Amino acid sequence: MRLECEPDWDAPAGLSLTLLVLVSPKFLPSLGDIDFDAVDAGPKQMRKQGLNGAAEALLKCEVHSPQTTSLWEEFGDELLALFREGLGNAPPGYIEGVQVEVLRTDEINFERYRNTVDLDFDYLSNT
Repeated sequence: MRLECEPDWDAPAGLSLTLLVLVSPKFLPSLGDIDFDAVDAGPKQMRKQGLNGAAEALLKCEVHSPQTTSLWEEFGDELLALFREGLGNAPPGYIEGVQVEVLRTDEINFERYRNTVDLDFDYLSNT
């Protein structure tokens, strides 16, 4: 996972943050590989199971299952909910918006990757 900030990290306020969840192409099919007829298009609210539930569903899902894409989307939605919860600690106006983007590692260009920071969860969990 990486974090992207617009306009830049030195801006005094009005930051727009994007959490990038980068997934190996082996675990996230491209749009051309998805059989949309086989994907369950049920309402999002019916599949809410929390971050742990979304992660467990991904682990149980077969790699080439048509459900993989919607499960990654749900995982991203759950991360976004947590991300937004944490905004309550930020000064008013400092963070203008947040989003989560789940994409394949072969879908991010080098320039964009270079302008993000790695989230070191081992370090963050020890501070």
